[in-house]
Amino acid sequence: MEYTVPQVDEMCSRIDHLAEQIAHPGFGFRDEQVTAEVVQFIQRVGESIAWAYGQHNKPGLGSLGEQFAQPFVDRRLREVLKSLLTERKPLRRELQNRIAAQVLQTIHILLQATPTESTLFCNLTAGWYLNGVVAAPLDFRENEDLLPLWMTVVKDIATMLDRDNMMLFFDERGEKPFPIFTEAIRFYHHPVSQVRTHVQATSLEIFLKLRDENVWAEPIFQLVLRDAKLFFTHVSCLLRDFWKMADDAVRSGQRRDVRSALYIQNDIL
Repeated sequence: MEYTVPQVDEMCSRIDHLAEQIAHPGFGFRDEQVTAEVVQFIQRVGESIAWAYGQHNKPGLGSLGEQFAQPFVDRRLREVLKSLLTERKPLRRELQNRIAAQVLQTIHILLQATPTESTLFCNLTAGWYLNGVVAAPLDFRENEDLLPLWMTVVKDIATMLDRDNMMLFFDERGEKPFPIFTEAIRFYHHPVSQVRTHVQATSLEIFLKLRDENVWAEPIFQLVLRDAKLFFTHVSCLLRDFWKMADDAVRSGQRRDVRSALYIQNDIL
């Protein structure tokens, strides 16, 4: 990795500046250039920090990750990334989706590479920040890669969830108190198998983390229990439809349709 801490700081500053330009309605003729720049710098910052944290076992480099992450924290870059996801911009939808995809990819990289005891991990999880990322009003119709990226971030969060950190992802007073569950299960019947697999993995992780009787009286358990009732009702109805589809295909001799119905049922189950 060729970057240094001052270079990471400069890139963070540049991202902040570009985000301000994007929010300004008068830069339209440069929208392609500004979008390309902000995507490139977000990618470089994420990869640089991930690389630096990956050097922790090498002699003399144990604190390199913290050094590289400090500009991200000091420049309040997490808020800049969130604004690029959640705030409406005077950009074509295609360009907004390109930026959103890179923001999600970078957050995924950072969650994978950042130790839980690090400054950056605390920065990314404080104040229900990741809830805001998950609940961002993204348009998944225009970019087929955006939903799998979003689901990957959701699965990352579900995987790191445990008894001690649940409060970081459950905001009882929020409009969407526990979006990593309530938003994810909306896509349980998605036609793309990768998305369905992520939904299954995410919901299973959450169910496993909540099976301890000590949390059954907690508000988070009551919320999941309430939404799970509706979730499993819809899953049952979906299975019924696919069983009927398989039966009709068998009766009409459509072997390919039979296989398709059975494969999808297998994914769901």
